[in-house]
Amino acid sequence: MNTFDLFKTYTPVDFFDFGQMPIANGFGLKDADVNSFHMVADFFGELKLVKLRDQPKNIEMFNENYAFFTGTSKNMIAHFEKTAAHLAQSLSWEKNSLIFEIGCNDGTFLKHAKRYSNNVRGIEPSENVAAAAQTANINIDVEFFGSNYSKLDLYANKVDTIYAANVICHVPDILDVMITAKKLLKNGGFFVFEDPYLGSMLSVGSFDQIYDEHTYIFSVKAIQKFATLCGLKLVNCEWLPTHGGSMRYFLQNLETESNKQVENWLEYESLFITEATFAKFKDTTAFGKKLMQQAMNRYLEMGLVVEGLGATSKSTTILNYYGLDVKHISTIYDNSPGKIGKYTPKTNIPIKSDQYFGERKPDVLFLFAWNHEEEIRKRYYDMLSGTKIITHLKKDFESLI
Repeated sequence: MNTFDLFKTYTPVDFFDFGQMPIANGFGLKDADVNSFHMVADFFGELKLVKLRDQPKNIEMFNENYAFFTGTSKNMIAHFEKTAAHLAQSLSWEKNSLIFEIGCNDGTFLKHAKRYSNNVRGIEPSENVAAAAQTANINIDVEFFGSNYSKLDLYANKVDTIYAANVICHVPDILDVMITAKKLLKNGGFFVFEDPYLGSMLSVGSFDQIYDEHTYIFSVKAIQKFATLCGLKLVNCEWLPTHGGSMRYFLQNLETESNKQVENWLEYESLFITEATFAKFKDTTAFGKKLMQQAMNRYLEMGLVVEGLGATSKSTTILNYYGLDVKHISTIYDNSPGKIGKYTPKTNIPIKSDQYFGERKPDVLFLFAWNHEEEIRKRYYDMLSGTKIITHLKKDFESLI
């Protein structure tokens, strides 16, 4: 059974219609004609899964102009350094262990993995970020991962660990990815990946986790189901604070017992990730939209300077769902070279280098990079003193009234 046939056997119990959305990373020229699509997120109660009903073609999202470079975030560099050390120890890597990373971006994780293994390889479809990894002397296959992977026969049954971060949720044919991973892994090898967690999204109200690249927002239950269909075993899972709440899944192609953590999370999901919770999430998000629009119009009438920090992919969902544009937010500051000097898709807000942040003190700062709030508050402590900081999260609703 392939993924598309699988979903014919399930019926969504609810959905969230976000309306027309542009390509999330479609940062470009002012007033550029950006492709858009009708973004509807379906909730599958039996699987405890959110899935985009439709999305743009892969080549529209992942190409030679991909805007995000992992190495621009100090927090993510530290995260991947810690992750490499953790996996090397817990999975008993040796110097000759073969380590793969799917969607390796600029090679940040693999640079750290090279401390523990002399045999690392990345698979990355976006040419510009792949080139950055190749500059660091990392072997990269510039292509999409799946059953058509060009080196599948060469590495079949030879890989010790396959790792991916915020990547597997991007792939519509999830079963194809898992079946391909199983073919590559040694007996007892591990497929380890981490993605935004559905439970966290529902808890904090981070609806911006839903955008064109995120085909799925996973739960432990969904991953356990997919893994079983592909002959893999979900043996462990670890909650992570990255991206506002992620889950790291450990799949093994060896029949063994699952860690107690898996049982604990499945029990939690049975009580929390329900149709009623999803319905409340939708209502809360719609209420937050009204509050934000009222607040932004009030700031506009008062003549306050409103700026943004973090031209994230997720900000595209926030801006377009809320109906905010350059008349509401004058500038967004960012440190990604691929975004600086460009404009947000459809909403036309100019993106400037964060080295200019604070030249004029904003009255209000919209923190789009909310998942890096702690790092940002420390870094810009003096600049932010006296500035009103807002986000779209439900914890900040009261500050908008």
